[in-house]
Amino acid sequence: MQRATARNFLLGSVVLLGILGLAVYARFGNSDCEPDAETVVAVVDFTDPLGGDARATLKDRVWEAITQATDHSNVVFRAIVGVNKSGKLLTVSPSVMCRPERPSATTGLRGPIKPVQDRWLAFQDQVCGAAPVDPTLPDRPPLSCGDPARRGSFFELQTEKSYSSPIAEEILDAARRHLSPNVKRWHLIVASDWRENIPGKVSLGKNNCNPQVDPHRVESLLLVGPREKLLANQNNATGRNLIDNYLIQRSDMTRSEADCLQSVAEEFFHLNMASPPPDLNTWRLSVTQP
Repeated sequence: MQRATARNFLLGSVVLLGILGLAVYARFGNSDCEPDAETVVAVVDFTDPLGGDARATLKDRVWEAITQATDHSNVVFRAIVGVNKSGKLLTVSPSVMCRPERPSATTGLRGPIKPVQDRWLAFQDQVCGAAPVDPTLPDRPPLSCGDPARRGSFFELQTEKSYSSPIAEEILDAARRHLSPNVKRWHLIVASDWRENIPGKVSLGKNNCNPQVDPHRVESLLLVGPREKLLANQNNATGRNLIDNYLIQRSDMTRSEADCLQSVAEEFFHLNMASPPPDLNTWRLSVTQP
């Protein structure tokens, strides 16, 4: 084989391998997440409005949890809504996403960097909402997830006014659907004022939470058998399962009521925990309107 022919053959082989590599990279870079992959589930209460400060903090915390998950994790957003004035059940379909590879210092060693970066930024816009682009500032660092300039995400959901608050029911349904025992690791994030309101059953919205009674009444909210525990730690090498509960504080909510509602939430989670239990953290969001 002549030297020129050999050189052309070698160059052609390199180009062909590059094309094949890009095809394989694109195939796996865009593949859907496996059903048993690590999962982040955010359940947000929209039965009452969510204030701007509370929304910004929640968006930043959820985005942080997503970035800390492994590549190709499932990300699920669930909205808690109730019934409208006529008694019709309001519905919002869950939003399910596949978290792409997060760009890192080693990304360039495995393939082209720009497609990975572009997918990651597009995913961030999908989760956090897109922000206007200023052509005069092309190198402006990306906005934080909670920046008010970001709009159009799940967190800005607008629905009809709800006349019930099926908080416990929606959390349990989310656990059944998205946190099966086969999931390798999960992180459940719940944001609610915990003013559960089921007509004829319990109303923590119209009646102030009683710390002597109401935390012990949450057992009546469990739509599961007494032996069924939906929240458990997996005891595997991928890390512990986590629950982050964010209490949405209302402008008409006293400190004692907030303490009581926090106790209701914690008792609810503890009643649903199997052994070994996941880690439970409780936080409070900024005061927002009723």
